[in-house]
Amino acid sequence: MRATQRRFEDLDGAEGWASKGAVKVHAEARGVRSFQRLSGNAALASKCLLLAAKVDASCLALLSFDRDRRPVVESVRHGTTTAAEGTPRHVVAEASPEFDVWVLAGWRAESRAEAVALRDAEARLSAQGAKFLPLDALHELTSDVAGDARDAKRLCAVLCGLGARDQVGPDDERARRCWTETPLAELEARGAHIGLRAYIRDVERDAVAALGGPPAAPKR
Repeated sequence: MRATQRRFEDLDGAEGWASKGAVKVHAEARGVRSFQRLSGNAALASKCLLLAAKVDASCLALLSFDRDRRPVVESVRHGTTTAAEGTPRHVVAEASPEFDVWVLAGWRAESRAEAVALRDAEARLSAQGAKFLPLDALHELTSDVAGDARDAKRLCAVLCGLGARDQVGPDDERARRCWTETPLAELEARGAHIGLRAYIRDVERDAVAALGGPPAAPKR
């Protein structure tokens, strides 16, 4: 198991691996009725908040999911907006279509080799009939479509110089620079349609307040 994989505790305090989290949520949430009209990740998100409220309603919950191509009614954010009163303060990190586009939102060529890699990627997209530039329309990229030049995971890996590896991770320094060195205003501007702007605003409104700071003023 990767050292960076997240851990969790179930409602009894037992430790486990994050890959078991969804199963535990479904099992622990039996008998909770308020999410029966929801489906997909919307239902799962609602369950997570209801269970978190049972543990500690004053906590800050982070819900991190890939949106993929699920409809709005099955999205995590839809599930949280329909959650019952009394659920904890929460932040939604829902990347559309997947996390790799959030990395690409902060990516800009740092060398001639990277600039060439971007041009090659744009050429492949054009050859497959895509009528957009990938960094200008991140929401048009796809999720886990083998052989598709629009696949966000593969494009991100190529532009970040990962070679044969097919996905960036939290330990990839090139990927980390994309979100640590890019001005927040630029990430918000590029992240309008991929869930990133909404996440940043959640952090400013709820995470900062939960840590004792003043929440940010609403943005138009």
